[in-house]
Amino acid sequence: MATKTLPQNKLCTSGARKDTGEEWIYASVYDPEFTPAVCAELDELLRLPKNWDGYGAPKIDQTIVAAAQKFVAELPESIAWRPHVVAMSPGNLQLEWQHGTKSLELEFESPTVIRYLQWHPEMNIEEEGTFRVTDSKFAVELILWLMAGTCV
Repeated sequence: MATKTLPQNKLCTSGARKDTGEEWIYASVYDPEFTPAVCAELDELLRLPKNWDGYGAPKIDQTIVAAAQKFVAELPESIAWRPHVVAMSPGNLQLEWQHGTKSLELEFESPTVIRYLQWHPEMNIEEEGTFRVTDSKFAVELILWLMAGTCV
């Protein structure tokens, strides 16, 4: 199987391409500010006042923010680009990654439970479920699914 050599500014993650037989070089996203930047965005959610959405939303739950920050800090270095940090109207939060039409959403429903959605319409993938915040192995598998075959 041939190995695809990419220009220096392109990094791709895992896997062989079935259509060409090429195997991508394993690489990662280098972002030394990933953890502090995402944790700072999570901190910003705590500044949202009650009714921040104009529809009576409660303040974002401090214990959920703390759990999300611990979760982010425990992710392997250079696993992915920074997610979008999104406040949710029930007072919880979500981390979202998207690449084209492929997306991964991790909703922190409580300080102990994450609901996930993997979605890739072109591959007919729409899977959701829950896992414990402490199950970093499963979280890493989900993030690697999103990153597989992507170039940055």
